[in-house]
Amino acid sequence: MRPTTTHRTPPLYLWALYLWALCALATLSLSGCIEGTDGPTITRARPAPALPGAPLRIDGVNFGEAGHVAIGGRPVIERVRTPDHIEVELPPDLPSGPSWLVVVADGRPSPEFPIEIGGDNPPIGAGPRVFPPGFDSGRADAGRPRDRGPGVDVGRDMGGGLVAEFDPDPAGDGAVRLIARDAPAGRLVLEVAVPDRPIRGIALHLAYDRGLLRFTSSRPAGTRRLVASEIGPGRLAIGRLMDRGAEPVVLTFDLVGPGEGRIDVPARNRTARDVANRPIPGVDFAGGGVRVRRR
Repeated sequence: MRPTTTHRTPPLYLWALYLWALCALATLSLSGCIEGTDGPTITRARPAPALPGAPLRIDGVNFGEAGHVAIGGRPVIERVRTPDHIEVELPPDLPSGPSWLVVVADGRPSPEFPIEIGGDNPPIGAGPRVFPPGFDSGRADAGRPRDRGPGVDVGRDMGGGLVAEFDPDPAGDGAVRLIARDAPAGRLVLEVAVPDRPIRGIALHLAYDRGLLRFTSSRPAGTRRLVASEIGPGRLAIGRLMDRGAEPVVLTFDLVGPGEGRIDVPARNRTARDVANRPIPGVDFAGGGVRVRRR
């Protein structure tokens, strides 16, 4: 005689659990299928390398009709968008080096696409501003520095008969400051020293007394990464893009006549930039006093 087999129906909560698992798997499969099929994907970007301030064409699929494009997390101006290509205008102040490109279509981002930004590093900038500015608004904290003008006979007093003593202002940790280097009689050589932190660039104005000093040169010379030019009487604008191990900025002045004065850094026209070209807050800039005397 055969034993009787009893079939038990699973409890109701187990059926509910089975149904939930099946729905979850179906949802995951469907979403993965949709993402793989309909999400934006970049296949090519040209020119390569991309150039700051120039157009860039992005080829791919599923770009849709609305969205935006970002390079290194920074949105860029979009000129043309079709389902398979986009044309954008790159910012002129993009730092050179490797970056990544993302296309967002209808709220869905593409995978990151590696891109190389070529060319020389651009002028240090913050949006539409370019540093150093081509004007000098004076000090924000103490009025305009005094400038006596060339009050002596330059041909008679300038030269080996004069020596300069430079006394830098006390600079705390993390300050951009001026340091005097060894120089022959008749000259003052100053180095713009930057703190030991990831600073990519600096921009500042110097205000000095023309009765004491005359700006003659700056180093490193022959590179677009340093701008040092006179923007007015007793005013010097300096901008420097720095790479790791780059030569520091060195300024040379001829001594004009005896006297005492200051080399100031106007507060409104100074900035430090990090490796992503963003302003670094809390970095102090320090000038100093200068005394020119006869030997």
